[in-house]
Amino acid sequence: MFFKNKIEVLLICDQKWRDLPSVCLLKKELEKQNVKSQIVNAREALSLLTIFQPDMVVLNNIYSKSQKKIAKILSSFNVLITVLPTEGRGEPSLEKLNGSQFLKLENVDLYFTWNERTKLDLQKKYLNTKIVSIGCQRYDLFHKNFNHIITPKMYVAKKYKLDTNKKTVLWTTKFGYAHIHKADKKTKNLFFKELENNQVTTCYDLDGLNWKKIPENHYLTRELHAEIFFKLVKSMPELNFLIKPHPTEDKNFYIDKIISNNLNNCILCKEDYIFDILNVTDILIQQKCTTALEGWIFKIPVINLSISKFHEFDWKDFTKGSIEVSNFKQLKINILKILNNNYKLDKKTQKIRDFWIKEFTIKIDGKMTTKVCSEIVALLKRKEKNKLMKAKIFGLSPFRVIIMYLKHLLNLTSQESIISYLISFNKINKNFVSKETTRKDVQIFLKRFKNIYE
Repeated sequence: MFFKNKIEVLLICDQKWRDLPSVCLLKKELEKQNVKSQIVNAREALSLLTIFQPDMVVLNNIYSKSQKKIAKILSSFNVLITVLPTEGRGEPSLEKLNGSQFLKLENVDLYFTWNERTKLDLQKKYLNTKIVSIGCQRYDLFHKNFNHIITPKMYVAKKYKLDTNKKTVLWTTKFGYAHIHKADKKTKNLFFKELENNQVTTCYDLDGLNWKKIPENHYLTRELHAEIFFKLVKSMPELNFLIKPHPTEDKNFYIDKIISNNLNNCILCKEDYIFDILNVTDILIQQKCTTALEGWIFKIPVINLSISKFHEFDWKDFTKGSIEVSNFKQLKINILKILNNNYKLDKKTQKIRDFWIKEFTIKIDGKMTTKVCSEIVALLKRKEKNKLMKAKIFGLSPFRVIIMYLKHLLNLTSQESIISYLISFNKINKNFVSKETTRKDVQIFLKRFKNIYE
């Protein structure tokens, strides 16, 4: 036992469908060391800081001005700041965000990087921050040690009524900003302000890229991809097709396409963790997405749709690790080649994949979370007593804090109403899909570590 009294760590979960599994794993590791931790979502975190009064806060990133400001306030109250990045290796223009040119770690006590190169770069500038290279911690769950937490194929097949005699093709999409393109001026300005706050605009300006084209590129490229994909679905009724959109996307776009094309062999996966869906996948279709890397790890043939409205946003060095196609004919030919067992991964492509896996996660050994936990425990041992934090230091009213805490207790997201919840007699809107993690989500996922499928 490391502590006579359990020390509370506030773990912030950014996007439920990407981050919750790995955050839960870290919570379990901390429990082994008698370290009390609490998982909250990013939207409620600020309000709940004054409720939980943590000794340490584990952030997902520290890109924005607001995050840097919060880190400075927390540090002044002797609260330790750890950053466990959910984004540690970006596309060419955005990779600068992870380096010493853009990152500000003055108030960070412990920072984890995805690779050695980033660690060495940051260590030159930040001598008072402990910087540790561990890889992408969420990929621990892709190691064989954690196979038991992945939902068995039969359960996923039953959930989506898949024909188990057919091969399954998965399309993962990444068009989270497509809806901005047709939005009103106010919405667009808020989006561009957010890009500026996260320093994305500066990164693109340095490379001479027009960041105002991002929503248009998402919107038009999504149309191009959808046209080809749904043509493929209609032409191959002998296959199952699944679509897993990015958590921030408008799911109705895909639902409308499925309905308008009267497709019975295509299903939208709204609420699933990527490893559960990859477990039933025979072929993966995507574009410059980390799901490609996850497909490589699962030894699944991965196709990259090298089709964009604006090619300046492409990531050619990364997409070379997959089968690249630029039209419907090439896509179908490669699908058939894979189905007929005529596809063989060559040494050059494997070398590209090995490079990117190392860039993203150094080595998938199932031990990254244990290493993170050890560093956190060691830092907590040297912890000074923190000062009491009140809502006003974060510019919040006590009423706001109480409301957010009630939502936390009632398993509501920030977008849901307490009054509506009470009036509906605790009925949950099943059509409401959020990337925010609730207390109930945490409790449900933690059960996966108890071999619930025995």
